[in-house]
Amino acid sequence: MATSMSSMTLVTSWGQITVSFAEGCVSACDLPALKQPMKTLSLGRADVRRVAPADRHAARLSEHYLRGLFTGQPSERPPVKQPPGTALQQAVWAALLGIPRGRVETYGSLARRIGRPRAARAIGQACGANPVPLFIPCHRVIAANGSLGGFSSGLAWKEYLLDVEAIPVAGEVRP
Repeated sequence: MATSMSSMTLVTSWGQITVSFAEGCVSACDLPALKQPMKTLSLGRADVRRVAPADRHAARLSEHYLRGLFTGQPSERPPVKQPPGTALQQAVWAALLGIPRGRVETYGSLARRIGRPRAARAIGQACGANPVPLFIPCHRVIAANGSLGGFSSGLAWKEYLLDVEAIPVAGEVRP
């Protein structure tokens, strides 16, 4: 049986965010690369012309979720298709869902929590491999010294997402 793939784009002042769907669930999320941090993000329309009928409900939920995420008014997360990955990646992505909005955890503490206390660097790599970064919140993981660490779509995105959640991050030199 073939899996349907469809996508929606959300126009923002930073560029287009593309959310892909499969089997009525979010399957990928691509963010535009930023050259420099920006303090505000304006949202335009969502283009749903390439959304398959089976994915329309997930697309509506995703648009609502993203608008809430970017304005600090959270809503229920849409269904997310389990991304393919290694056993460690799967464990990290599942653990990320347990970090509450407005809180952060260090790479090291997340490694200890999943029973891999010496794997902080691998935790960072698993966060970087997250194909749905706005839906599985890898931005809530920071370095032990309080700096941002990394983010697959660039630190400007991570800084913005943490700011929207009112999470202060110490130790980071911000331009």
